[in-house]
Amino acid sequence: MRKGPWRAVAVTVLSLALCASARAADRSVTDRIAGIDSDSKVLTSQVADIRRNFTDRSGLIGASDARDRYEQGVYEYLVGDFGNAATTFYILVQSNALASPDLARDSEWYLAECLFELGNYRTASDAYAAIIAYGPTHPYFPDAARRTLETDAILGDTAAFDKFYNDYIVSGKVKTTEVISYTLAKSFFKRGEAGRAKSLFDQIGPTSPYYSRARYFLGVQMIQEQNYKQAIEEFTKAEADPVIDDDHKRVKDLAQIALARVYYELGDMQNAVAWYGKINRTSPNYADQLYESAWADIKRASAFEAESNAEFAAKGDTQGQKPPVDPRAIVNWRSAIGQVNLFLEQYPDHRYTSSMKILQGHLHMKLEDYSGAEDNYQKVVAEYDPVVSSLAAIKTDRTVTGKFLDELTDDKTGAGEDLLPGYAEQILLARPEVNRAAAAWASLNEQRQELVDSDEMINQLQISLGDKSKRLGTFVTATAELDTIHGGALLLQGRLLDVEIQALRAAVPSRRAELAAFQKQRDQAYALASNAKDVDASVAATLAGIHKQLSGFRTDSTDLTQLQQIDRLWASALAVDTQVSQTTALLKDSEIRELDAVRAKLADTENNVAALHTSVDTQSASVEILAESAVQTGVKAVEGDFRTDVLTADKGYVDVAWLRETATTEQETSLTQEQERLRQRIRDQYDALRTTQGIEETAK
Repeated sequence: MRKGPWRAVAVTVLSLALCASARAADRSVTDRIAGIDSDSKVLTSQVADIRRNFTDRSGLIGASDARDRYEQGVYEYLVGDFGNAATTFYILVQSNALASPDLARDSEWYLAECLFELGNYRTASDAYAAIIAYGPTHPYFPDAARRTLETDAILGDTAAFDKFYNDYIVSGKVKTTEVISYTLAKSFFKRGEAGRAKSLFDQIGPTSPYYSRARYFLGVQMIQEQNYKQAIEEFTKAEADPVIDDDHKRVKDLAQIALARVYYELGDMQNAVAWYGKINRTSPNYADQLYESAWADIKRASAFEAESNAEFAAKGDTQGQKPPVDPRAIVNWRSAIGQVNLFLEQYPDHRYTSSMKILQGHLHMKLEDYSGAEDNYQKVVAEYDPVVSSLAAIKTDRTVTGKFLDELTDDKTGAGEDLLPGYAEQILLARPEVNRAAAAWASLNEQRQELVDSDEMINQLQISLGDKSKRLGTFVTATAELDTIHGGALLLQGRLLDVEIQALRAAVPSRRAELAAFQKQRDQAYALASNAKDVDASVAATLAGIHKQLSGFRTDSTDLTQLQQIDRLWASALAVDTQVSQTTALLKDSEIRELDAVRAKLADTENNVAALHTSVDTQSASVEILAESAVQTGVKAVEGDFRTDVLTADKGYVDVAWLRETATTEQETSLTQEQERLRQRIRDQYDALRTTQGIEETAK
């Protein structure tokens, strides 16, 4: 039977459909191979990272872990968490774990800077010295030189400063830059070598980022020399310099309050008040601004009052009369009390707070607001009496003194438990002897807590190391990661088999039934590899067997490019598995070595902690006695001030009562006099009337 035209068309359409399907299958296989290739690279990178972490290793920190710690340390440094950052960089520097020399040098610098920011200048100096010892090739060599000069100046180590200055600056080993010139000038200034400091400060020109700071220090020098006119010029230059960063903003704030203070000392209250007014709420000097500008207003008011009284007295014959209140004085007293009220609202625990509360009452008196003054004085007496009692107890009872020192050095102390209000604590801390005592007490408590923590750590390590079944957490984590990678390699093999079967079914359609059987075996093995935590070795053997048998299905019509890609990825998956096995063995050996190292380190730590216990115990008694004695000395002086404040408030309260009584008496006297005048007027009118009537009668 001859085939009709429809038959030819059908064959053509079917052929086209099969070709389109084959192209779609090819694209699908190609895309899947690309995805497997990407995942294979991830697994290869992961196992290489773990292997490197335990091959290139110093102590318990591997290269990869070290890099993570470095990044964490940089973050802590940038957010100002210098304590944790210092610990992180100390571990990195001491362990020498960073594989990158650049990061190792960065860590040395960050460690030194963290210590400097924490005020651990001696330790920071040692860290800078290590950078200097490395030599000029260290990227932070010039910066370490600058910081060395700063720390020597701060520590007052003149001999060390001069030696370093001569060995490195004068000799030219360290190139002199603007920042080093500024550092040297500041150091000479702190040492009291005014001439050398001024010469270096003057060399820093307007284009330098250190210009405003240099002018500020020059202004301070001029104050010391009592050259106030030149001081004003220097502070004005510092204040006018453009603000480009936080450092410049701080200098601007300092220059503004310096100008206000110079004008205040010169008696120019108008300019003093104007400069105080430029200091806003965001400034760290805002509390000082409120306090000092209030006194500037008071001085202006007093000057206006004195001027007005002098003019009144000059009129003569004013005996028994009160001089009128100058309106200008009232304006300034009101301004002052406004500043005082704002200060007390903003800073309830400031060291100026107690004196401002007394001043508040005095200003109410000046404004003849006797009710306000009375209320202020009553509150001061009620509040300060318990303060005086607490100060007396701290001064005489060592147990109470110790409790107070704990409060000064423990931020967790509840407000209800405090012996003294915050402003009284701040007054005491402003005294050098109390401040030093509190620092020594805090250091002693910190050492004790560190010893407690060390004892606990040693105890836990002893328990862990005594249990042979215990493993180091780092190695447990790494082993678990390797198990996951091993499972991932088997899953890659399963996916590759699925792709290969798909490609062969398209290339060899006549053997699809056989391929379907292999597909079923593959699916079962893949399901086991996907669901089991620990993959049985038989799964790997099954997948390898299927891969081997599929090689017999390859024909000339099979796309060799795809098959070559599949073979390459299969080899990569096997290589990952081999690396997993090798790295697992490496981990076991490394863990044994490091456990031995930990045990040896633990023995050293035990000895060191025991020695520290002895040292701290020896020092504790003397530190406690000295700290308590210093606090009691400071409290004695402050107690006297608070007693005086209570007496002042009591006197103010009495003054209010007296003024009220006087005002009442004066009012009564005035009324009596007015009544007498009225009576006299009536009598005069009556007498005049009687006289008139007498004249009229006589006339009649």
